[in-house]
Formats: sequence, structure tokens, C-alpha cells
Amino acid sequence: WQAKEINIETDPPQKIQVDGEIGWQTPVAIKVIPAAVRILTGGE
Repeated sequence: WQAKEINIETDPPQKIQVDGEIGWQTPVAIKVIPAAVRILTGGE
């Protein structure tokens, strides 16, 4: 599956894990922001 934006709703609300941390709860909207993260690597 591929998407630029997703909405997650559950009944009853559920806790969700984001980047290894549980801190959000449904409902939640998640959106991809193109080129929002810059990644640098070594020269090897």
C-alpha cells in the first residue's frame, strides 16, 4: 500500500506506537511531507 495521507479511527480509541514510543491515541491523521527530512551520510 502507498498513500500520502491516512486517517485511523477505532472504536474504542486505541493507543498507538510512533517511532518506538506510545504517546498517541486514535483517531489520528498521518501525512507525508515530501523532502521534510534531510539525511547526510559519510563519504565512504
